Amino acid sequence: MVPKGIDKIPQKEKRLLIELATIANASQDRLSTQRLADLIRIRARASSQNAWDHDNRVLIGARVPRARAEIYRDAAARTDRSLYRFVLDALDHEAASAAACRSPGSVPGEQNGCFVDLEHDVQTI
Repeated sequence: MVPKGIDKIPQKEKRLLIELATIANASQDRLSTQRLADLIRIRARASSQNAWDHDNRVLIGARVPRARAEIYRDAAARTDRSLYRFVLDALDHEAASAAACRSPGSVPGEQNGCFVDLEHDVQTI
């Protein structure tokens, strides 16, 4: 018995799970076989979600001092949002503000209504 979804599990893990399924079937231990089938389905679902996540999302983040992180966590809690939602909302707000400020023909080094366009992120130079 090879449970549905096993093809979504990474190869090394798949070989081990198939070997365990073979042993469980040989021992005719129905409970072990069922638990193993459940485990395979859970891993297949997780692998599928990880693949979707990799294709559709990217991690962007900043390492911040712990004290500042606590300030952000508290602010998120006070507004009934998760820290994730709070940060995403802040990024969306900043991106909208920056888009509204930047004129289509701006020149690097030129002062506009919001900031000086330096062309490069000064923290990465």
